[in-house]
Parts: sequence; structure tokens; C-alpha cells
Amino acid sequence: MNIGAFPLLPNSESLLRVHLDDILMKFTTADTHVAKAKPQRTLAYITEEEKVGMLPNDLVMVAVAGSEEKRQWTFDNLWYNIPLDKIADSPWNKAKYLLLYVKGEIYVGNLCKIVRTKHDVWTKERLIQSNYPSEPHNSSYFMIRIRKPSDTDAELQKLLFNVKDIPNKYWGNERMAFMLVKLNDLETIVDRV
Repeated sequence: MNIGAFPLLPNSESLLRVHLDDILMKFTTADTHVAKAKPQRTLAYITEEEKVGMLPNDLVMVAVAGSEEKRQWTFDNLWYNIPLDKIADSPWNKAKYLLLYVKGEIYVGNLCKIVRTKHDVWTKERLIQSNYPSEPHNSSYFMIRIRKPSDTDAELQKLLFNVKDIPNKYWGNERMAFMLVKLNDLETIVDRV
């Protein structure tokens, strides 16, 4: 800020004070600060619309579980692991839901909500100590916290999704550890009982 236009003589700071008050107090609403803030580390700021529930443009992280045992471990421990190098430069934190599938599956259910603030980085050793079903290949993993499938919106609990034929992807592809897809781009095939 250029203050050369303001007289800074003793007892003559009123013009500068009025100018600073105008600049600083004009934008004091929390919305303005949150809109400009960048999430720190793995935190994400949630808007009121996101808290309401399912929206058609919500992003789903469609991810490969590796095996049925790994998928079950994820549901039992409420952590989904991705090798740390595969998470870099991805917009993973925009996803609201996680949909895990094992290669070869076409129809998958058990959509889980992603917890927005509690994520972690684990070493290979910590993953092994947590009874992970197979030997991890990487030295460190980014752990995404999820909710139990039963904590997901009631309408979504009953649905099976086609993970083989996804026409539009928001980010990523089938050859990657995960991809992001808008909820309304996932084809719903069968209602579960």
C-alpha cells in the first residue's frame, strides 16, 4: 500500500486510519475468507450445499480395491489406501464418495462417504501392523478416511453402479489407481433389496 499521499505528522493520522478501516473492514465476512483460503494439508472446507446431502454433480472416487480381501479390509477399518506417489497432482479431495471395485466386476454397490477432514499418511510397516491382507509394494500410503457404507445416504445404499462402462470421467481413467466421476454420470443398473 502506498501511504505517501497521507500526511504522517503527529496527531494527523485520521485520514490514514479511515482509509485502513475502509479497506480492512469492508471484507470481514467469513464467506469471503473461506472463499479465498486454500485448504491446508489434507483439510477441505465444506459449503452448506455440500452438507445437505446427495447432489447429481457430486464427485465419486471410483477406485480399484485390488482384491475382495483388500476391499473388505477397507470397509472394516474405514481407511482407503493409495500409494503416496499416485495421489500427487490429483483432485482427490473434491470427491464426496468412494466406490471400490475389484477388477473384472461390472456392477458394484456399497458407496461410502469420504470423511472430509481426517486423512493420514501411513508407512508400509503401519499398514502391515493393521493386518492388511497382502504385502504392500510401496513405502508410504495416503490414507483416506471413509464412513461405513450404512452411513451413506439411504437412496444411494440401495443402488448398484456400472463401473465397466463409464462414459464421462471428470478426472483419470481405468489404468490409474482411481478416477473421479460425477454421480449422475454413473449408470445405475439394479436396485438392491
